[in-house]
Amino acid sequence: MPNQKETKYEKVKFVSAEDLGNKLDAIQGAQAKLEYAQMYILSYGLDEDDPELADEIDIESVLVAKNKIAEAALAENKNPTVQEADKVSLFLGDTMGYLTSVSKQISVNTDDNKLMRKSINGVTTLPAYRDALRDAENKQRNKSVTQKIEGKLPRGVDSIKDQLANCKGGFWERTFRTTSAEYKNFERELESYSKDDSKGTKNLESSSLAYIKHKFPNLKEGQLPTQEQINSLSGAGKDRTMLAVNTYRAIMEAKNQPRIDNYTNKCKKYYSDCVAYQRKEYEKKVQEIENDVKQLGKEIEAANSANAQKEENIIVEAPKEDISFQNQLSEDVKEVNEEEMENLNINEASKSLEEDEMGMEQ
Repeated sequence: MPNQKETKYEKVKFVSAEDLGNKLDAIQGAQAKLEYAQMYILSYGLDEDDPELADEIDIESVLVAKNKIAEAALAENKNPTVQEADKVSLFLGDTMGYLTSVSKQISVNTDDNKLMRKSINGVTTLPAYRDALRDAENKQRNKSVTQKIEGKLPRGVDSIKDQLANCKGGFWERTFRTTSAEYKNFERELESYSKDDSKGTKNLESSSLAYIKHKFPNLKEGQLPTQEQINSLSGAGKDRTMLAVNTYRAIMEAKNQPRIDNYTNKCKKYYSDCVAYQRKEYEKKVQEIENDVKQLGKEIEAANSANAQKEENIIVEAPKEDISFQNQLSEDVKEVNEEEMENLNINEASKSLEEDEMGMEQ
């Protein structure tokens, strides 16, 4: 019967980094995002026929997860102490090391050979994974907002201009001019920004958010629609909303990057401090165990010494009783011998006297 961890993995299937990002947007809280993200990332390649894919980790999805979780942690203002061993902070402090550790734990608790291979490979290639993630992060920092937006466009679409063309309304919309003022403003700002980004993102940010609110008026302040909500739309409205959402996300990523970097640097220090604390606690426990063993050894030695003393006392006292008995027996024998000697002397004397008398008679 599959255990709890196997059941969790059966519910998660890797699709893409973009899909993971959309799913994480629908999950509230940094801890909850992490619990889902680690399962999603480690499920990469498990459904494929090629077993070597199960030994790999998709770096792009790791980067998406790290940014989403860092944003949530920032919003929660997490500031754990080293005694807490906070998983979110450990993940942000050493993302690949944390994922490798999780894969190890899973491999211990499941019979899935693919997960076991991933665990073993994660240990042997951990430095390479860390380098790959660091390179991806540096590349992300160097991207402009325009490049970030283009990186979120549908497959096969290479530019913002092409996607704006795809978002044109149909015949009836153009005929009756029913395009909303919110979209017209967003379209104008995005087209202008893609040609010249020197004026900043302020107008683009407000126009993208205004269109999103137009499509989903019940959203709370700063809240974005889920992928399921966007999928409920159809036609040009769906494509436009997706473009506005990705534009807003790209702007927020660029704005939040310095804060994320600063926070993850704190988490790196937390990670090293937490590891040092855990090592110290481990050594302390080991020392306590060693002291307990030494104390137990002393108690056993004392008990053995006491038992040995008791046995020695028994051995020493026993001969005393034997000697007393032997002395008494010796005295008795001596007395008997003396009596016998006296009797013997008397008999000998009588015999000698008789022999003398007989000689005289002869």
